[in-house]
Amino acid sequence: MTGSVWASKDQTEFLWTFILDYYKINKGDKNYVPFWNRLREKWFQLYPEHEVCFPDKSVGDLLPDEEAQVTENIQARVKVTRYLLMTHYFD
Repeated sequence: MTGSVWASKDQTEFLWTFILDYYKINKGDKNYVPFWNRLREKWFQLYPEHEVCFPDKSVGDLLPDEEAQVTENIQARVKVTRYLLMTHYFD
């Protein structure tokens, strides 16, 4: 995905820190649940999605439709991140 703006350089570097763990699980027991949970938790601590969607609002100030938009964006980001990490298709 060279040239894409789906992730910043910092975010891409963050994802690369997980690639060896992913390979170990892929070669081992294939229990990805703890891996994905850890990645998601760390990702959204570093890069809160509500700040992407609504940078001028705190999470507590979001309206219901804005919360729904953040939830939808989180689900989409999780899907694309999972795909990109599984295929290590990010630069």
